[in-house]
Amino acid sequence: MNCQKNAAALLLAMFGLMACSSTDSDEEFLYRTDEYGNRYSPALLSGVVEYMPTMKPESVRIVVADASLNPKDSFEVSPESRERGSFAFSIPEQDYEYPYLKFVLVFPSEKKSKMEFSQYARLRSQDYNVNLQFYGALISGRIETLVQKEKYNFDEAETKAYEELEKELGVRLDGPKYNPFSDRNYWGDPGLYDMLPYVVCRHEISDSAFYSDYKEFRESFAKKGTISEYIKARAADAWLSTFKLQSDSTQLYPFESKTRDTSSCLRFIDTTFFEWAYGLDASWANRDSVQIKNKSSEYDGRVLVYEKANITGTREGWRLRTLLEDTIGTCSYSRFELMEWNASAYYCGIAKLGWEKLDDIDTIMNLKYYLTCRRNRDSYGFVGSFNDSLYVCSCKSDEACGWSKVKEDYEATEIDSLSVNVMASIRFGVCRDHYNEKQMLDSIMLRCDGNKWRMVDSLSYYMGICDNNSNITDYAKMPNGDYYKCRTFGGKEWERCTPLEANGVPCNSDNRNTYKEYEGRNYYCSNEKWTEVTEE
Repeated sequence: MNCQKNAAALLLAMFGLMACSSTDSDEEFLYRTDEYGNRYSPALLSGVVEYMPTMKPESVRIVVADASLNPKDSFEVSPESRERGSFAFSIPEQDYEYPYLKFVLVFPSEKKSKMEFSQYARLRSQDYNVNLQFYGALISGRIETLVQKEKYNFDEAETKAYEELEKELGVRLDGPKYNPFSDRNYWGDPGLYDMLPYVVCRHEISDSAFYSDYKEFRESFAKKGTISEYIKARAADAWLSTFKLQSDSTQLYPFESKTRDTSSCLRFIDTTFFEWAYGLDASWANRDSVQIKNKSSEYDGRVLVYEKANITGTREGWRLRTLLEDTIGTCSYSRFELMEWNASAYYCGIAKLGWEKLDDIDTIMNLKYYLTCRRNRDSYGFVGSFNDSLYVCSCKSDEACGWSKVKEDYEATEIDSLSVNVMASIRFGVCRDHYNEKQMLDSIMLRCDGNKWRMVDSLSYYMGICDNNSNITDYAKMPNGDYYKCRTFGGKEWERCTPLEANGVPCNSDNRNTYKEYEGRNYYCSNEKWTEVTEE
């Protein structure tokens, strides 16, 4: 094509409009060039709307603007749906006076209202495709500020705005002007990724919250290219509030967010996001717990804990510790404990998450003392305490056993193991708190043994109960000076022995047929046994 410029063409060239003629005909057509000499008009324009898949645009309003981004002309197109949830539009070739375009995406909202999101782009060729993402809408106000108030040209303003957004979000956007929306990495693993700005603007809560936050973000970011700590904390609070603790151990995900965006990879705690939003220590993801310290957050002072997988195959992950856990301790999968607090009982069982409040006294006592009330040696007559009251395991029959509250004016109708343990517990306290102590209940000798106060003879009262399952003989001395031993491997009865034997002096070949005096008494070694003898 051989273009010949005349005087009129020179005038038109000042505005980027060129008139060209063909050597073979008198046909003439026009084209426009930008400051770099690139032809941008007439142009065949197409575009793709790459917002999150659940957002479906109704229309796209295209505003032609001058170099100062002042609107000059506009028209509207209807996008058509494509695969993967995106939408596309195409505009036949037409002339554009300026290369600067503002795309206003119109989405339906709650209560038949509309949401509008603006994004700037510039025509760079006569066959141009534009990629519209939510990132572009967030920086549109900032581009206007840089161009209109700080006198940046459009390219500089757009580059700077994206750089500021990356810095403030703490991520690399990797070409949002060209890449499709993605909530997965290169290998297909789900994650926050392009859902990040939607979480920042609380899309998971509602359309009204999302649109209000977007407008606030756009206006705030437009001023200095920064994101306030309040906006960050508000976003984190909103997302965190959607997570619920699953106490059922069969649940695969113990702490899961369930919102309208759950399917878009907002199911789990994202450590990078909360680190950014709350200003947490970067090493928190390598610890078992971390406290939120952010005055802008409703969760200031609360604690995030890491829940390890349990035997049922539940996934590991972070969760928010409950308010009750903040008071009485974390109930994790690996913990088994009954906790008494504020006159109530709470149970944390293996493969459960969160404390369960208990009201049934039989369940409370069985869990507290690790036994089941029934007619056997370990549990029948057992006395325990709960909420400043005593309870005893008693049975009306072999099949009808349970825990009953001990009355303050309890009186025994007969002296047996149950009544003795109850009366002793009232007077001295439950045996569990007085291991191996001895007491006198009127004329009854008692020893605390096996979590019960038991009636014993004088030997067991003074020396303790003989119940030796070790390989070392136990020795003890009565107040009158007599020595006794409790044999190894199952000894149940105290047996009289000499003080020499009790104090480790053997009767063996070294002492055979010899006499020894101990504590004023004489002993003779014969047949590997010490025998007390008279002085003669």
